[in-house]
Amino acid sequence: MRHASVLVSPRTLLFLALLAVASCSSDDGGSTGGGTGPGTGNPPTELLLNEVSNGFGQLLPHRVLRPGTADVVAIRSLADIRENVFRGNPILPTVTFPTAAITPDGTAGNHYLYASFSEAIDPLDVLTGTGNGLEGAITVTAIDSVTGATFEVPGRAFVGGQTVILESGQTTLQTWVTFDSGTGALVPNPAVPEAVGFPGVGSSLLNGETLVSSSTVVFVADDDADLATFDPFPGGVTIRFRASTALVAASGVPLREPLLASVTVGSDLQTPELQSTPPPVNAPLITPGNGDVDVPPDTHVRMEFTESVQPYSLGQIQGQGLPLPSSAVSLTAGPASGPITFPFTVRPVGPFDLTVYDLIPSFAFPGRGDEPLNCGGYSAVSVALAAGQVEDLSNRPDPASGGQSSGPNVNTRSVNTFFEIGEGVGIVNAPVAPDSIYVGRRGTIPGLSVLDLNGFGQSTGNPVSSTPYPLEGESRFPYDPNYLQNPTVRPLLTPGTCTIDGGSAGVFTLTLDSNLSSILAGAPTLSDVSDVHLAHALDAVFRNAPPPFGCASGGGNVCHLAGIKILSITTDPAAPSTIQPEVGALAGQFSPGYENLISWAPHPNPPRLTFPPLCLAPFLASSEPTSVDVLADGTGSNLLVPGNPFPDPVAETPPTGLLTLEQNQFFVGPSFGQTTSQLCRPFQIGQQLGHFLYVIDRPRSEVVVLNSNTMHVIGRIAVMDPVSMAVGPNLDLLAVTDQLADAVTLIDINPASAQFHEVIREVQVGNSPRGLAFEPTNEDLLVCNELGNSLSIISLGNLAVRKTVNLALDGPFELAVTPRMTAFSFQRDVYFSYLLDRAGACAVFESGPGGVNGWGFDTVIGTLPFQFQAPKAIQIDPLNLDASVYIAHEGPIDLSTGAPGSLGDGALSRLHLSSAQTGSVVLGQSSTPGLRDLVFEVAQSLGQGTGALSGIPVDLAFDNQRNLGGTRGPSSTFSAGVPIPGNHKATVRVETQIGSVPRNTSTPSFLFVAIPESLAPGGGVIDVLHLDVPGSPLFDTNPYADGVQSIPAPGVAVLSDYFRQ
Repeated sequence: MRHASVLVSPRTLLFLALLAVASCSSDDGGSTGGGTGPGTGNPPTELLLNEVSNGFGQLLPHRVLRPGTADVVAIRSLADIRENVFRGNPILPTVTFPTAAITPDGTAGNHYLYASFSEAIDPLDVLTGTGNGLEGAITVTAIDSVTGATFEVPGRAFVGGQTVILESGQTTLQTWVTFDSGTGALVPNPAVPEAVGFPGVGSSLLNGETLVSSSTVVFVADDDADLATFDPFPGGVTIRFRASTALVAASGVPLREPLLASVTVGSDLQTPELQSTPPPVNAPLITPGNGDVDVPPDTHVRMEFTESVQPYSLGQIQGQGLPLPSSAVSLTAGPASGPITFPFTVRPVGPFDLTVYDLIPSFAFPGRGDEPLNCGGYSAVSVALAAGQVEDLSNRPDPASGGQSSGPNVNTRSVNTFFEIGEGVGIVNAPVAPDSIYVGRRGTIPGLSVLDLNGFGQSTGNPVSSTPYPLEGESRFPYDPNYLQNPTVRPLLTPGTCTIDGGSAGVFTLTLDSNLSSILAGAPTLSDVSDVHLAHALDAVFRNAPPPFGCASGGGNVCHLAGIKILSITTDPAAPSTIQPEVGALAGQFSPGYENLISWAPHPNPPRLTFPPLCLAPFLASSEPTSVDVLADGTGSNLLVPGNPFPDPVAETPPTGLLTLEQNQFFVGPSFGQTTSQLCRPFQIGQQLGHFLYVIDRPRSEVVVLNSNTMHVIGRIAVMDPVSMAVGPNLDLLAVTDQLADAVTLIDINPASAQFHEVIREVQVGNSPRGLAFEPTNEDLLVCNELGNSLSIISLGNLAVRKTVNLALDGPFELAVTPRMTAFSFQRDVYFSYLLDRAGACAVFESGPGGVNGWGFDTVIGTLPFQFQAPKAIQIDPLNLDASVYIAHEGPIDLSTGAPGSLGDGALSRLHLSSAQTGSVVLGQSSTPGLRDLVFEVAQSLGQGTGALSGIPVDLAFDNQRNLGGTRGPSSTFSAGVPIPGNHKATVRVETQIGSVPRNTSTPSFLFVAIPESLAPGGGVIDVLHLDVPGSPLFDTNPYADGVQSIPAPGVAVLSDYFRQ
């Protein structure tokens, strides 16, 4: 069984990435029966349309040719439109009435319309004795497209050959016509002289039985209240037969979707115009519009026309590709000097009503923002309908060309309106890795936040900035020395003016959105956050190259072509924990166009949002990072270097440099302003910045895929009961424990794969799987089965369980896996895994190969003599390669005795392999698994009592600002596949493009600890421990307050960095 997935291919991904809110509302609809009703053995659950006709031809369902064939497709679903209708293959014209009062067989008779349904209709639900005989859910009206005047068409309505008459003021059903099955003729009631005017009486119509069926509504033209005198429908107008979903069958089931059939008498010369409200207002029927206020940012725009129109003439049909700007309709917001145009797709309200359309923007409209810093103008949305663009379904003759078709009618009137967006979901422009930590928050206001480690970016936030130093909560972007002293930087750096481009409030602050909220992805995007992981860089899919190589609409930079992106890396002895880009003669150790490297942050981080954006489809809202042109021209250099990232309120001095100890921001963005690629310089980082961000939303049974920079929803992948997840070292698999299914769901996360974001396998494991982790050299996937007290080991070679290990543990729920020790540390050539159970025991798994000639037992070799009481989380230690891990628990360990402290006292301990024989040790005849010469120790155990922690920790993460992740990952003879050349997830590097000395991949200076309950105001905080200082003391994150301050983060539950297991 495979779970359904929203995203099925890179092309589909490009489309869905834009639909931050709207993409979730697609519905193919259509009266296909749905497995209910007659012939299925199931009672009907909905009323379905069979057809609407005027006798001369079918009006509904609409018809279209199957592309490339002469086959006619009846349009019964939105999928039929999506798959068959496009410019060049329009919906076929409907048959009009003749001008004379004749029936389809040529004899004199009244014009009529009928609608046939799948179930019987109660006549008294739709018929009345007043007006034209119809009431409620079915109407027949006429509209003059020139004047907009609408009137009720005179006539008489029937259901099952019955109509309503008034006798002595009372409504009575009267049968006028019956069907003689023997002769096949319609028989009028001799007591009703007018009955001869019912369609088919006295003529040779072949569908007489349908006309008097209990499931058919017939409307007959009648100008003079005498059906026996034959009348046509009125000419010079559009006749509209409409049924709403308020229509119910006699059995009580409702009509599945609305229907509207439009037709004219004689040649169709009526132009398709936007409808208006009745006089005296005469406002265009655009919703929202006409000055509406406090409109939700995720709104769709609805437009109603006088007759059926071709969907593609309004814009891109939903599901046919990327949202694009339209020549017929424009949605714009922002000041006149720089308005933004919103691409959108169009979708009719149903397959049987092509007069009403929803315009679905590719992203939410900007909200009003926080007063008084809101970005004036961006919340006012203008809607403009251009004349001469909207096409009807007609194919009218052109008298000047001998009756040949001159094509459809088009609208003659342009329309403009507007509405005001209220304060809704804010716009997000967040810093990206390696300068960020992702914070999952739970409780009363769940969602996702981003912890800023750069501090000088032009993110969304407060634009106010004081001098000579920024006050607390104010923007520090203006203190980037490149803005102050480097006028040659391109794109130009200009201070923010509102919350859309206000800038960062500094390192160790939570990024704010344009509403100044630190919850960047909350309701309705997320209802909960159980786990968070980063994977591929977004520019692997979304980039600003010209069409068709990146930007499909509204942008594209010729200097952003993949062939011009040449990644070339080198080292600097003064900065051994990072890599640097070469500028000039490039070695090019990666294939051209390789995705952005995790080792480098853009400058600024992030660049500002621009209006209009770089590209409309896909939506790239921010400017490019600082161009390589600055360095290549010799006109400037990067002045933002490692230094003091904090202002000093006492000395009244501003921040002067980056938090990182080694430079990780470089001027290597694309050239710009060029017309040909030959004039472009090679670049090494570009938009879209950020990564695919995966978030478990367990209450909704899904993994949500987000853009880590904008928090736009890229997709949602269904998993029945997702609990925990892990990203494969090669960034090809996302493994999710599906606890209720006793399975691990494997999802393809390789953008180059045809199965991108599809569930490719469900692997059955033990009872109630929870924690899981990949061996960092891509050998195995290890899974804790909490209720089964077992460990499942999935081989990454064939994605099947290769071994199940029964454990002497009480509810193993979390684990960490260290890389196979090949040429580093004790060089044992095995990997280790630490398994935590609910009681606080920690067991050690040692990998193989086993056997007489092997050197590892490939099973659990022992339980350590340490009690990690009430354990919460475990993560591999990125600094130390001696099989070191950090464990969050309660009761710090006494390093001299190994005894645990008191429950309720938060603790964070580092466990490692302290002693072992160097090299692999052959097992020989030894068959009993054991620790042998391996000695494990707790090297450090911090607690609340020592002032190191603010409370009980539940998760942890590390900064990645200094990392070698942009180099090739490690492998062993047991690894599955070849390691990717850059952005591999392993915590060690061995043989890389820049050397063969084994190194830890990341060299963090700070350890971040989630404390959901603390004594700080507001509750939860993130403690920051300084790893560069002996004892890892608590670091003061706020220079404006006395004492050592942690980062306020109410509800903090999850912390994630790029290398998270």
